[in-house]
Amino acid sequence: MPHPTQTTWFPLMTPIRLIALLFVFLWSGCAHLPPEKQSSRPFQFSIDRLGFSNETVWSYGDGEIKSERDHHQTTGEHYTRRCFVVSRSVVQFWKFARFEPSRPALDEKALAQRIREVTSIDVWKEPLPFEKRIVFTGYANLPQISAAHPKTFQANLGLGWPVYCRVGNMPMIIPPTRSHQENLFHEIVNDLHQGYPTIAWLVDFPGLRINHAATIYSILKDNPQKTVFLIYDPNDHLAPKKLTYNKKERSFYFQKTFYFKGGKIDVRPLYRSPIQ
Repeated sequence: MPHPTQTTWFPLMTPIRLIALLFVFLWSGCAHLPPEKQSSRPFQFSIDRLGFSNETVWSYGDGEIKSERDHHQTTGEHYTRRCFVVSRSVVQFWKFARFEPSRPALDEKALAQRIREVTSIDVWKEPLPFEKRIVFTGYANLPQISAAHPKTFQANLGLGWPVYCRVGNMPMIIPPTRSHQENLFHEIVNDLHQGYPTIAWLVDFPGLRINHAATIYSILKDNPQKTVFLIYDPNDHLAPKKLTYNKKERSFYFQKTFYFKGGKIDVRPLYRSPIQ
């Protein structure tokens, strides 16, 4: 859900900034509780992603919005502004659903109901035991079933507009410190060693070259200088993307994509608790 390039922002009233500052201290002060136990299996891009992409509102070329004349995608139906929804939903399916391809497929009404059942469970809860998971029949995994029934999934995963009203959005106006980014890096690594992905908010406020959500699910490379993570990017369901942590700078860098020119960003955790 990237936003257009923007180099200025309107100053906020002092009371609002004070409230936000108080909240960010409360928000950042909530200790991250590591997973209670090792996951039964780690999140895997090949079987845990959706079979379609969140589409951008604007048309992009080489990481930048195209000309004013054609920057909006105005033809046809578009599944947009759902990067938070998609990043959250794939983790909910990983935690709370299972697939039985040998049984007859569900009809559209039953499928819609079960999608809503999965996405109604708070994503920060522990994974359900295998026997208690919500069953999806006729398909072997999430990309298969969602590619076969994209409209049903898109209509039932959740609305996009509520993410703009999240309590957890308030800290955005207060840039994270390098210590915060370093602590988050260690939390992500520790969770991945336990087999758990991190839903992450990728942002460079106030520039707004990027305002996006993604799912960090694996470590590709680690050395004394940097750690390269693999992420599931809702804007591209065909291939994983790379998020790099520079250990000396204590900073994150996101690779170049069709909607982002690449570079340094801030990362915040999402959906670890009701206030995130």
